[in-house]
Amino acid sequence: MTRHTALGIPCSLVMLDIDSFKEINDSYGHPAGDAVLVQTADVIRRTIPTGAIAGRIGGDEFVILVPGASATVGQAFGNAVLQAFASPSGVSVPGGRPLTASIGVAVSPDDGVSVSELIQAADKAMYQSKRAGKARVSVATR
Repeated sequence: MTRHTALGIPCSLVMLDIDSFKEINDSYGHPAGDAVLVQTADVIRRTIPTGAIAGRIGGDEFVILVPGASATVGQAFGNAVLQAFASPSGVSVPGGRPLTASIGVAVSPDDGVSVSELIQAADKAMYQSKRAGKARVSVATR
């Protein structure tokens, strides 16, 4: 990311939080919640752009760092993940309800120049998605 910033190349950080994950654990047990996390990671792995780095940062939150990606590309990636969740090969949730996620996107250098600054900006955008009704992608604004 430091190299991209020095060269003036954007870098998107996409933060994903599974909607209503606590309900899955409370209603169906932690093994069901664990299965949803594994399936979510598989969807991200299948959808991730070449050169991107993904990881789980805790609970039901994942981050994906996409070097060279503008906000538009980061938003398109977030929408691709939401579509992948809804596909027949997406994520199986006990009880048959579709899995959704709230997603926030932040881009360097506009929203920060360090990973921690981008995580804070993407987290804020992700909560905008939750407040707006969940199952959507929001882009950070400064």
